[in-house]
Amino acid sequence: MRILIVEDEEKLAEVLAEGLSKKGYAVDTVSDGTKAFARISIHRNDYDLVILDPKHLRNRNSGKLTH
Repeated sequence: MRILIVEDEEKLAEVLAEGLSKKGYAVDTVSDGTKAFARISIHRNDYDLVILDPKHLRNRNSGKLTH
């Protein structure tokens, strides 16, 4: 399973990624919603789960994440 973490607090992103990696998950991190949308648009079928803070959806149509 591949997971994308969208978190602007670097230390929190590191802790989440490390914990999930130790459980055997492949984890990528980005620091904001714009980078997340760019990554997902390029690697549309690569991610099984996206973990994000809703603040990263400001000025975005949240439905884009599910299409």
